[in-house]
Amino acid sequence: MTGEKEKKFKPEIIFVLCSLIFGLILIILTPPIQSADEQYHFSRAYSAAHGQILSKKLGNMMENYVPAALKEFENNFTGLYTNKKAKTSFSAINETKTIKINANDKIFAHQSSMALYSPAAYLPQSAGILITGLFTSSVYWLLIGARLFLLAFYATIGYFTIKSLPFLKWLALLLLLTPMSLSMGASVSADGVLIAVAAFYFAKILQYSYEESQLTQKRYFFLMFLAVFIALVKQSFLLTLFVFFIPKDKFRAIFESEKLKSPLLNMALLVLPAFLASLLWSKLILNVYVPIHGANPQLQTVLILKHPIIYLQSLAMTFKMYFRLIIFSAVGILGWLDIIFRPYVYWSYIGILFLNVILPPASEPKFSSTIFQKTLLIGLFLLNVFTISTIIYVTWVPPYSANIWGGLQGRYFIPVLLPFFTFLFLHCCKYFKPVKTALILQINLVLLVVTYFNAAALLFLRYF
Repeated sequence: MTGEKEKKFKPEIIFVLCSLIFGLILIILTPPIQSADEQYHFSRAYSAAHGQILSKKLGNMMENYVPAALKEFENNFTGLYTNKKAKTSFSAINETKTIKINANDKIFAHQSSMALYSPAAYLPQSAGILITGLFTSSVYWLLIGARLFLLAFYATIGYFTIKSLPFLKWLALLLLLTPMSLSMGASVSADGVLIAVAAFYFAKILQYSYEESQLTQKRYFFLMFLAVFIALVKQSFLLTLFVFFIPKDKFRAIFESEKLKSPLLNMALLVLPAFLASLLWSKLILNVYVPIHGANPQLQTVLILKHPIIYLQSLAMTFKMYFRLIIFSAVGILGWLDIIFRPYVYWSYIGILFLNVILPPASEPKFSSTIFQKTLLIGLFLLNVFTISTIIYVTWVPPYSANIWGGLQGRYFIPVLLPFFTFLFLHCCKYFKPVKTALILQINLVLLVVTYFNAAALLFLRYF
C-alpha cells in the first residue's frame, strides 16, 4: 500500500469524522434531558460554570441554587422519560427555546449524586454553557452548547488517544464510538469526560512504554496531570495505577537529584497527587453526601468486612444474573437507559471488537510484554471492576442485602475496557497474522454505519 493511501486510512482522522457525524445525529435525535441523569448533570454543570464548587445538603437532598428557568425547562420533558409511550416533536422542542435565564429568579434544585462530582467532571460542559451564555440566555441553547462542547472535547481527546497508541488503534476507535460511549460524549454527562480522559491516559502509558526513549520531565508531569484529572472526575484513583505498566527503567533519568533516582519512588510520586486529590475531594463532599435508595454505606461496609464470603457470593450471583445486560449496556442502551438495540447489533459489535484484537494491521510491528505487565493489566482490570461494583453496593443497596442486587451498568466499566483488550492482545499477539488496513477499515465502517442507522431509527421511533 502506498504512503498516500495509508494517510487516507489514519484511524484518528476517521474517528474524528465518525464521532462528529454520529455525535451530531445523537444530539439532534435525543431530546433535551433524555440522556441518563442529564437534568442533574446539566444543573451541576451550570452550577460549576458559575463558581459553585460545592453543592449543599438540605434535608435528604443534595442541591444547589440555580435559575428557576432550568426547572421550568426540565418540566417540559419530564414526561418523556417517566412515560415510555410519551412522544414529542421538533416543533414542541423548538417552543422551549423561549425559556430564558433570569439571574434574579433562583430556586434550590436537586442535583442527585451528581452533586458529589468535582467541577473537573464538567469543564467542557461548563465552558459550553459560559460561551453560549455570551450570545443567548435560552436554556435550550445553553444545553446544546454544553453538549456540543463536550462532543468537541471528546472528539479531540479521542484523536490524540488513537494517535498516541502504538497498537490497537482500530479497537480504540470502536470502543470510543460505541453508542454508549459516544452518547455520553454527546450529552452533558461526566461519564463522557471520564471515558475520554481515561482512554487518553492509558494510550500515553502504552506510547511511553514502547518508545525507545526515556521518560522526560515534561512527559512525567503530563502523566501526573492526567492522573490528578482522572482522580477528580469521579474519584477514580485506581485507574491511575496503570502507570506502573511503564517499565521502571524509564523512570531513572527524570530527575538529576540522587535522592530521586529510584524508579519505584518516581512512580509512586507520580500517582501520589492523584491519590491526595481524590482523598481531599472525598473529604470536602462528606458533609454533602446523602444515601440513595435507603443505602447505608457504614452498615454495608461492616457486612462486607465481617462476611466477605457472603458478599462475594452476592456479587457473583449479581454478575451472573445481569452479565448480558452489563455487556449490552457497555455497547449501548440509549435515552434514559430504555432504548435497546436488537441482539444482533450487540453481538456484532462485541464480535468485531475481538476481531480487531486478532487482526493487527500489516504495518504494525510485533509487541512484547513481561509477565508482570500482563498480570498488572488483568489484575487492575479486575480490581477496578470489583471496586466499582462494591461502591455501587454500599451506596445504592439497602443494608444487609446479601442476594442479587441492582445498579450495575456497563458504562461504569468502559474506562477499563482498553486495558482489558490490551491484555488480550499482548497475551495472544504472537499467534496473530497481520492483515491489510483496508480490510479492517471496511469491516469497522460497515459495523458503525449499521449500528448508528439502528440508533437513529430507534431514537426517532422512541421520541417522535
